[in-house]
Amino acid sequence: MPLHAGGYLLPGLVCCVVGASGPSQVQPEDKLLDPSALRGELLRRGMNDLLQAYLDECPPESELDKLIYERQRQLAVHADKRRDEDECLAALDKAIALLEQAIEKHPNDPRAIDWRLELGKDLIYKRAEPYYNNILFRGGSKEDREQLLAITTRATKVFDDLIKVIERWNLKLQQLGETELRKLENSGEIARYRTLELQSRYFASWAQFYRALATAPGKERDKLLADIITYFTVEKKEWIETDHKDSGVQCQSLLLLGMTYRLAGKADQAVKYLGQAVKRAEALTDPAEKRSLGWVANLGKMEEVKVLRDSGEYDKALAGIQAITKSLSDETQSLSLELAAVLLEGSIYAKQADEAAAKKDKEAQAKLLAKSREPLIALATRRPQAKARIYSSVYPLLGKDPDPKKLGPFDQNVLVAGLLADAARAQQRIEQVRKEAGASPNADQQKQIAALETERAASLNKAITSSELLLADESKLAKELRAEALFNLGVCCYQRGQALRAVETFTRLLREHPKFDRGKDAILYAVQIASELNMDPANRDRPEIRTAFIEALRGLTRQYPDSAEAKYWQFFLANTLDLAGQARAAAEAYAKVDPTHEDYLDAQYYRVNCLVRLFSEAASSESADPSSLKTQVSEVIDQARACNQRITESLGAITDKQRRDTLTRSAGDVLLTAAQLTNEPPLTDYKETLDILKGFEDRYSAYRDLIGRAMRLKIVALQGLDQLDKAKQLIPDYLKRDPENAGATLGALLASMQREVTRAKERNDLKAARKAASEAVELAKWLYQWAQDNRKQLKPDEIFGIRVQYAQACLEADQFDQARTLFEQCREEDAARSESKEPSHGPTLLGLAESHYRLGLQAAKDGKYDKARQELQTASKEFLAIWRRSPRHSDLWWQALLRALETPVELRDVSVSQAEKGGLTEQQRQELAAIPGTLDRVEQTIRAERLTDNKLGGHDQAFRRLEARIDELRKRAGRLRLGP
Repeated sequence: MPLHAGGYLLPGLVCCVVGASGPSQVQPEDKLLDPSALRGELLRRGMNDLLQAYLDECPPESELDKLIYERQRQLAVHADKRRDEDECLAALDKAIALLEQAIEKHPNDPRAIDWRLELGKDLIYKRAEPYYNNILFRGGSKEDREQLLAITTRATKVFDDLIKVIERWNLKLQQLGETELRKLENSGEIARYRTLELQSRYFASWAQFYRALATAPGKERDKLLADIITYFTVEKKEWIETDHKDSGVQCQSLLLLGMTYRLAGKADQAVKYLGQAVKRAEALTDPAEKRSLGWVANLGKMEEVKVLRDSGEYDKALAGIQAITKSLSDETQSLSLELAAVLLEGSIYAKQADEAAAKKDKEAQAKLLAKSREPLIALATRRPQAKARIYSSVYPLLGKDPDPKKLGPFDQNVLVAGLLADAARAQQRIEQVRKEAGASPNADQQKQIAALETERAASLNKAITSSELLLADESKLAKELRAEALFNLGVCCYQRGQALRAVETFTRLLREHPKFDRGKDAILYAVQIASELNMDPANRDRPEIRTAFIEALRGLTRQYPDSAEAKYWQFFLANTLDLAGQARAAAEAYAKVDPTHEDYLDAQYYRVNCLVRLFSEAASSESADPSSLKTQVSEVIDQARACNQRITESLGAITDKQRRDTLTRSAGDVLLTAAQLTNEPPLTDYKETLDILKGFEDRYSAYRDLIGRAMRLKIVALQGLDQLDKAKQLIPDYLKRDPENAGATLGALLASMQREVTRAKERNDLKAARKAASEAVELAKWLYQWAQDNRKQLKPDEIFGIRVQYAQACLEADQFDQARTLFEQCREEDAARSESKEPSHGPTLLGLAESHYRLGLQAAKDGKYDKARQELQTASKEFLAIWRRSPRHSDLWWQALLRALETPVELRDVSVSQAEKGGLTEQQRQELAAIPGTLDRVEQTIRAERLTDNKLGGHDQAFRRLEARIDELRKRAGRLRLGP
């Protein structure tokens, strides 16, 4: 609350010039662009950036004008409440320095005497204000007193110098003749100097009081106070005796005198003058003046309470505080006064605690100290929106670098908030230095940035420690503050670079304190931070990141389900659950996505996929109930068809070509999903399959892979209905309809069949897998022959692709020799097409190596150990070559690595199997003895790769099977007693 004397200059002590207001007059044209007027108008409107640009283009004519206008600009910056506190303070210091410079360089300027008064007022009513407010209303800190003493000492000198200038002018005045005196009086100059003298002496009195306030008790302080008392009771007695409506300063003077008596320890006199100040201020009849001097009444009442407190009349002091608080209850702008009142109330209990400590009554001392913070806590609870301001006011009172272990829970919370504010200010200064430095900061700027970063980190580290102490405290008050402590800890962790811990802390806050007033902010922070972490490729293999993201999203969508934020993030919750393999939870989450969400149609599509996975899991269970499965699959089919219809109906309103294409493909895919489910147990309704796929080729003609899958489903359905002729004719009919895209479509058909084989193996349905593999080989053989006969209709890449698929089909159907032959042909063709004459087609090279590997396993099973070794050794070289040439952590890289590690294990298995039957050569016995070392190296490689990717590129189950096989082989080798 500012303690200025604005509005006190009334007739009786000074002469005021009042400008009468009237209709505005049109300015002459030559005055409209008057530079001085324009600069003044820009200042008045606070358009500082524009003013700076104008000053650069059209600087004032004189250096003095430049100083004055720059000062005004800095004062405007200081008054701009939107700016950072440090920036405003720096602007004020610049403004003061500029005025001092103007006075020093132009002491004889007619305005210099006014500048001196302005300088003194700037020092005590702008620069010193935060420090004496802290002392008068909040108790103050050592730093407050040091700063206030320095500023008021400086201000006192300014007023003393001003008074000396006025006294010298008065001496000159006495030497003038009557004519000259009358001339000066008529010009108003004499009245002006009298006004300046009264103002300077009045302001000097306040400056002297503030000096006393900042000075430690002792002789120097006593003299300052005695001088003020003498001045107001003897020299300027009329200031306290003349009615305020005539003097204009009675209320303020009575207040100052009362405060001075209180500081001097003279309670009776203090109560007398403070009471008069309050009474006079409250009795003012002019509404504007009464509002202007409201601070006199409020401060007077608080000073009266301090007198009672210092006199040990604690009950009366508390009653006085209650009266003050009650009078403020209806005021909307009373936070500053309320804060001052509760701090004063707390000081009453603190003084009693000091008395208890002197009596060595530790129990009473502890209770009173705790009670001293209760008024603050109550205010913070009553005004949650003002907590930041309350904490910022209390923070300086904790002293410089307080030990958080020695603070109570509330003060620990204040400390954390203050340290966060310190860190934020350091960050702002860092950004300002970087902005000024540009792309190439110099050595001093780098040093400054480094120091600020160290300061910022220290503040955050201490804030984290203080928050942890508060959270570990089991006292009642600490528990009440725990939600706020968690919020602050989350902010600290994020700003300190501990993003995951920040997410977990914010999420914990909402979970443990769902009614916390900033709970929504906390969970939104958690979601945003976790989203950024989850999207970072470096975190791809960190399950804890995904888990934290899911928990944050769940917190938001459960606690605030109807909020716009929850509706937006619901899709991402579902999608993240989906990616985490939680199909059931994902399906439920997808179902809750709002229809207005931009990804609503995708959500419906992904939900069907989740339902399909759930059905597949249920179907593969040994305890699956056929009746339940049939009901489940029917529901999934209904959902799939409904999804297709929903997407199809929405396509007309979508103008973005890429988005439309994506959704069309999803619509076709989900329809194929429905057809697939009708085409196999437990439903196996071939008529419905054909009904679902009626007209599919026309609706999705641009999507060859989808048509290939549809053809496969139709063939199976027609075969199931014993319509073999139609099934056989299906492909030729399609080839006639669309010969140009035949290769791609038939390739997709074959790929569809190979996926059937893979799915059957995954659900351990070996019978279905063999059947699908056999059909795939026959179709692949037919396609391969058809491609040879229709080479002119196909592109070389399409023919090559069909041959690769034929080879892969043979491999899946356990026709390893045929697969090897076909892959060798593909390798030769691939090499011939390459400029380097080196094969590079990954699937071909991997398929050829896999053929050798399977032939080796088959030979070992048949007891043909030499052939097994030969094939496995060939496979090993090829797998290693693929692994070394493939991009690290690509799918091909992982597949090759897996087989490159499996092959030496299988080779050792051949040796063990042969040894178990007897008849090993000496070389083979030596190889057998080296088995443990080989197996150890394989395990070491797996452990090393698991550090970079704990899922091993999605092949973690296969690697685990390999590790189990290694254990089994190690035991078998050990039983032979041939190892070292």
